[in-house]
Amino acid sequence: MDLCSGGSGPWTYLHADLAAAGTPVSVVFTDRFPDHAALPEAASAIDPDRARYEPDPVHAPAVPAAFFPTRT
Repeated sequence: MDLCSGGSGPWTYLHADLAAAGTPVSVVFTDRFPDHAALPEAASAIDPDRARYEPDPVHAPAVPAAFFPTRT
């Protein structure tokens, strides 16, 4: 989960670099004020099976438990 994603930051190339290094990851873009134009575009540019954006606001200091059901 990328908190405070803004317009997706480095993920459009970082995702490919990690996959090429043998470490494929999935990413969820979140933001308190989601950019409903940039974030879906960034997610689809990466891989629809490996990246998505959360359209609802996510406030970093209060991430909903649904994202992390187990906390320590």
